[in-house]
Amino acid sequence: GSLTRELFVGELPGAMSGFLDDLSEDQQRTLQSFKEKVPEILKKAECTKQDTVAFGVDMSKDSEARDMILLKYLRAREFDEEKSVTMLSDTMEWRKDAELETLLKTPLAEHFLGHDVEEGFDVKGRRVQLSRYGGMDTDVVFADVEEFVKYRVTIMERNVRKLTFKKGEPEDFCVVHDYKGVSLMRGGNVKKCVNEITKVLSDHYPEFKGIGIFMNFPAIFVTFINAFTIFMSAKTKSKLVFLGEGDFEGLFQYIPPEQLSVQDGGLGVDTVGKAKVETVSSGERRVVSLGQVTKGQKGEVRARVLFYEAPVKLALKPTGAAEDAEPEILWEKEITADQEEPVEKVAWEASQAGELVFIIDNSAAYFRSRTVVLSSPL
Repeated sequence: GSLTRELFVGELPGAMSGFLDDLSEDQQRTLQSFKEKVPEILKKAECTKQDTVAFGVDMSKDSEARDMILLKYLRAREFDEEKSVTMLSDTMEWRKDAELETLLKTPLAEHFLGHDVEEGFDVKGRRVQLSRYGGMDTDVVFADVEEFVKYRVTIMERNVRKLTFKKGEPEDFCVVHDYKGVSLMRGGNVKKCVNEITKVLSDHYPEFKGIGIFMNFPAIFVTFINAFTIFMSAKTKSKLVFLGEGDFEGLFQYIPPEQLSVQDGGLGVDTVGKAKVETVSSGERRVVSLGQVTKGQKGEVRARVLFYEAPVKLALKPTGAAEDAEPEILWEKEITADQEEPVEKVAWEASQAGELVFIIDNSAAYFRSRTVVLSSPL
């Protein structure tokens, strides 16, 4: 079932966003003043040449990339320069003490492997990083607070290093937390670990998480979450989305199906072309146009039904055929949500020129709609 799909909607108001290509005159002056203080910040932190690198960017050299990082600190502290200087100083000292460059070269322990995957890109072009908590042995993963923090920092750093820090390109990413199969009623070290990594990321990775999506989130915790968010700032609220168990349609609002793995309701990140999400009402038969094809043209259509089952057909309507003429059926099947391979991969070849269509027949249903996800490279 689905709970409230998006607790917080929309972007934060404000004429100037505080990003490099959208600065007011006051913001530009504050940035310039902040830049002039960087050498002293690095000196205070006793940074060697290697220590001046933060997030893959040399902070000792003036560059567009460095400006983008400094602006993250300014936005995090609402352009209060003094607070931003303190924050960056603390970060540079922390990074040096944590020996992050060495940490990145250190292999993760086996119990930390296999939980974090990179999907495709979200609707804003940001990379999607997904962490699955259901398969974790929590007694082992959360046994040591320091080791847990190192694990999560390693994942964070790997994500950050994939950012280009070029003007106009995404400078944050979409983070998805999958709670499928997880009981949140756990005590012990879990709370300590979560609290510690939350503090580290808040203190030293400002403005890197564009949006955080909590999927397969148990409905029982919705009331708690709604109460908790009363104390959050509007800025923080705008970056959080809570989705109920199996709410793939909610997820598609942020990440297109062609950018998601099959496990997460998508068609696979190797899908060619953009996906369509078709919700067909009970009693309805829908014909979806996939585009015009030429004789001999070949391709692949991918399709899945999210819940229940759906009789579907791939067909060709020849050019010049009468409007009420029956199309040529290329493939047909009743697909089900729980079939062994959820995504059908249908290879087709056009015997003649015409329009390729996908037919979803829900006319026999009295009450339930059917949602089918399909993709074609046309």
